[in-house]
Amino acid sequence: MRHRTYTAAGAILASGATLVVLGLVRSATPETLTGVVLCISAQMLACMRIIYRWVTDTSVVRAALLGSKQRHDEEAAKHAAGLIALTAETERVRQEGIAGARRRDAALAAERAQLEAAFEEKRATLISQAIETGVQLERSGALEAVVDRARVIVPFPAQPADYERARGRGRDVIP
Repeated sequence: MRHRTYTAAGAILASGATLVVLGLVRSATPETLTGVVLCISAQMLACMRIIYRWVTDTSVVRAALLGSKQRHDEEAAKHAAGLIALTAETERVRQEGIAGARRRDAALAAERAQLEAAFEEKRATLISQAIETGVQLERSGALEAVVDRARVIVPFPAQPADYERARGRGRDVIP
């Protein structure tokens, strides 16, 4: 379509130029004016076609859109790869945390068993010493005197003499 428009404009321009030349040679004003109008019309047609092509040409925009789409696809691929790497790294860190917790639990269980064994050993030693001390106290006779003291009753302190008199009236206060 573009070539046909330019061809038509060229034909009109050629015929207009011919009419202008003939009008000038014959000194005929109407032919000259008609030729000038045809030349201007041909130039306008060619210019309008050029302007139309300039306004409706989307090749630059399409190229920019294609480049943008390619960059977007590359970014999407990078994002997907990064997401996969992040997921893998998160899983690795989680597994390391689980393994570390298991190691700590095992170390704590071993330490607890060791402390319990040391406690039982110390307890057995203390029980043995307590029994030995009890046997020595029994043999020395130090435990017999304690039995007699258990039967003593503690007497109340003596009451003051004017206690009864103060109690009877209810007004006097004991100093």
